[in-house]
Amino acid sequence: MKRSSITAMLVLAALLFAGTYVASPYYAAQVIKSAARDGDFIALNEHVDYPAVRESLKDQFATQIAEESRRSGEGNSASALVGTALAGMFIDRIIDTFIRPESVAALLRNGSLSAPNVESRSSLKSKRKRASGTPTATPDSSEIDPHDASSDVVLGYHGLSRFEIAVQPRSHDAGPARFVLARHGVFHWDLVAVVVPMQDLANR
Repeated sequence: MKRSSITAMLVLAALLFAGTYVASPYYAAQVIKSAARDGDFIALNEHVDYPAVRESLKDQFATQIAEESRRSGEGNSASALVGTALAGMFIDRIIDTFIRPESVAALLRNGSLSAPNVESRSSLKSKRKRASGTPTATPDSSEIDPHDASSDVVLGYHGLSRFEIAVQPRSHDAGPARFVLARHGVFHWDLVAVVVPMQDLANR
């Protein structure tokens, strides 16, 4: 084989590698968004580091609790310190229970802690029946998935190994929820943090 042909093949391989490397988080983000939309929790689980997501939310709630205590002017009193500690423990337990595939899917679809819960099983079954061609009754408004109409989505790199999905609900202006993906290996990406708007935290 001629040297020029070998060089061309190496250049092509390098370009394919670079293209896949750069595009990999966009593909992962699409998989995550589609899994959240369709209620495909098996696919979602492959790209979510649940312990890391829980810790990211716990840190945000702890910061919000401390800030509210400071603003109240009671941050240094013994009763306030005890109350803050108990509130933190309570929030930690709630987050440990709350962060499941269903709730992560709802956050991804709606971009807000105050958004509706994930679709019901009957809604998901209805979707599967429609996909298979089986006639179904027209869903009521509670079964309509609002993921496309209710939020704007922006994707982008924040460093070579950090990528964010920003979901801005159109129903309020609290700011976007940011879903942080981290590179694991060369091409695989996992959701490792969820950064919710401070207004959402304050309303919890």
